[in-house]
This record gives sequence, C-alpha cells and structure tokens, in this order.
Amino acid sequence: MIRGKKGIALAAASALVVSTAALTGAASPANAAAKPTVLKFYHDKNGWDSRFIAVSAGLKDGINVTLKPSTYADTTLYQNTLNQAAKTGKGPDLLTWWSGYRMVDGAKGGLFADISDVWQDAIKAGDVSPDLQKQFMVGGKTYAIPNGVSYWPLFYNKKVFAELNLKVPTTWDEFIKVLDTIKKEKKVAPLSSSVDGKWPSFIWFEQLLISQDPQLYLDLTSNKVKYNDPKVIAVLDRWKQMLDAGYFTAGDTSFWGDQSKKLLDQGTMIALGTWYNGSIIATGMTPGKDYDAFVIPNINPALKTQSIIVESGAIGALAKSKNLATAKKALREWLKFPVQAIWADQSGDGVPNPKVPVADPVIKGLSKYVSTNKVNLIQRYWESGPVPLIEGGVEILSAFVLGTKTSKQAADELTALSDKEWAAWTKKYGKS
Repeated sequence: MIRGKKGIALAAASALVVSTAALTGAASPANAAAKPTVLKFYHDKNGWDSRFIAVSAGLKDGINVTLKPSTYADTTLYQNTLNQAAKTGKGPDLLTWWSGYRMVDGAKGGLFADISDVWQDAIKAGDVSPDLQKQFMVGGKTYAIPNGVSYWPLFYNKKVFAELNLKVPTTWDEFIKVLDTIKKEKKVAPLSSSVDGKWPSFIWFEQLLISQDPQLYLDLTSNKVKYNDPKVIAVLDRWKQMLDAGYFTAGDTSFWGDQSKKLLDQGTMIALGTWYNGSIIATGMTPGKDYDAFVIPNINPALKTQSIIVESGAIGALAKSKNLATAKKALREWLKFPVQAIWADQSGDGVPNPKVPVADPVIKGLSKYVSTNKVNLIQRYWESGPVPLIEGGVEILSAFVLGTKTSKQAADELTALSDKEWAAWTKKYGKS
C-alpha cells in the first residue's frame, strides 16, 4: 500500500488526531481517565492495516475506541470465518464486506447488524449522500457504511493532451475526436481494455450503457429489461464498432504495476476506479501534473445530466457482537471529520462525506465536478445482480470482447443466464 503524501486533508485533521504514541498505549488527555474500548476488526484488504490503524487513532481521539485489525488474505477463508461468526457471535465487532447483491446473504443470514439509525443521523448531518445508502440496503434496512468512495472515470496523460492540443471532451462527438487524434498521432489504442481475470470485461459494458441510457442500465440490473432487448443490443453493437475501429487495447492488456505509467505515457487512457490512483502514483507520476481524470461524456445528447459508476466497499457491525452499541457508535464516527480526512489522506481516494477536503488533485477535481454538475452516482455492475449472474456474465462479455461472440449471441446467452439466476434468486429470497 502506498501511503499518500500529507496534504490539506490530514493537515486539517492533525489537530484532532492523536500522535503515534497513542497507538502504542499513551492516552490523550481528554481520555486519560478511561481505557479505550478495543473493537476487533476483520478485513480482507491485504496491505491496508496501516490505513485502519490511522483510522483507529481518529476513533480513539473522538470516542475513545481503538481498532484491532486482523487481515485475511484468503477470501474464501474470510467468508467462512464470518459466516460462522454470524451463528456463534465469536468473531469481530466490525468487518469489511461487499455492497449491493453481494451483501444480501450476510444481511439475511444474520451476519450484519441493522445500522439504519447510523445512516439516518449521518444523512441529517450532511455527512453522507443518501444516493449511496441503497448500495447497503437489504429489505428496507441498511447494514453497512461505505469504505471510501471510488469513482470510475477515465485517467489520461495531461502531457499527451497538451502535445496533441486536446481538451477534456464534454460531448460524445468530442470524445470520439480525441480517440481518433490519439490513435492517429500516437499510433496506439486510445482506450484501455482487458479480459485478464474476466472481470474487467464489464467496464465498458456498464460505461456505454450509462452513457447511452442510465435508466436502461438500472432496469437491466434489476431484471426489468432483458439483455436481448433491442436497446441493449444496440449498445453492444456500438461497443463492437469501437472494438473494430481499434479504439481498445488487446484483451491481454495488464493495468498493474508499471503498466499504468506505460499505458498513460503512450497516450492510452485507462477506465478504472479511483482506488487505482495510488497505483499510478507509485510509478512516479504526479497527480494533477502528469495525469488527471474526467467523467466520460454522454452518448445520448438528450440526457440532461451525466452519470458515473461508483464503487463502495462495505464496513458493517457483527449482529451478535457483545460490543454492538459501541461498534455502531464507531461506524457513525467513521463517517465524520476528521476520520474521513484521515482516510482520504491514507487511501488517495474519495470519501463519502462531501464536507471533507481531499488533498489529491485528481480526486478533488472529480469530487468537485460530480458535486457541481450533480452527476448521477450509479452502482458498479459487479455488485448489481445475483453473484452467479455477474460472474457468469463477465465470461460471456469477455468472449464478446475477444470477438468469439456476436452482439446477438452475447445478448441471448446473457438473457438465458439472467433468467436462470433471477429465478433462483426469487425462489430463495422472493421478489425484490
């Protein structure tokens, strides 16, 4: 994990955050009389312990609570451990999970405590956008808070744009002109694409859908529209045209490590979540100077507002925790300043609290743009349907990207898979 350089966010919070000594047992004067409550915190975010320890310092100063993080590198072991904890109560007080449909089993199976009251108070105080709440709701109750907020924009090299006299596009026609210019002048694919690991195949599927018709995307992912609907096939056809035009990199393209700098330096723009920002910084590139990011324009000019995909991890409280009241209090504090400022500084990513200053110029610029232009926040495809449907769906989308399935073939196979998995979902949980 690359720790962000200390910027205005941490500087603003520093007066309220205890020193490193406090992490090793020295109590702040305000809390000297009381021993802090230690909350066991399980997570599967390898390399993030330093982030959570920094958050722990903020919680200790604010409500005299500290975290005891435990990392599980193996996701299967992590899930099994927590599912057992849901039955016995022998486990963490707080835990990370996934939002959307991926948290339904945990919510209905008694893993997560209902924290709707935490959200009600946070929304009233303006500490979190109500748009995000639905990502953590199951059956009308809310079971987690956001673990940061990652927008999914398009990262680009500012020096390449300056060299080619390009400006950030505001319409789809301008966007295509940017692609054509980069392709012609730099002789590279202007957009990143990959099926490495299968999951990246959903990136441009979701993006083209929300750029054309965000309601169509929402209806598709809530089973109100079929994948072989003519409107969905039209989006797949547009995607195929862009693939044939050479706008995308090869299917085996890697985004990771030094590849981010290589892609950006050659002129290729990268569509990924802003959690990727730290990876770019790790290559030696300076945010705001060497690279930036923008919200991809609408395809449909009739749309009044833009939309952007948002990804939020989940942090919840174990329903059977003996420290449940304190755990809920910690979750509420987590959404406040200065803890949110600490998280922004440590992660180099966005935070759900719109009042918290973010130091990183790329994240700051995106956050301001989204807020000023009232950009629609739309949940990522990966969390927007029954898990077998999504994971089987990216297999089909990968084949489409590689050219082994036509638009109609992909749409028909996705429809059959969707019908099967939604039927299983409805049988298990009833209609949404």
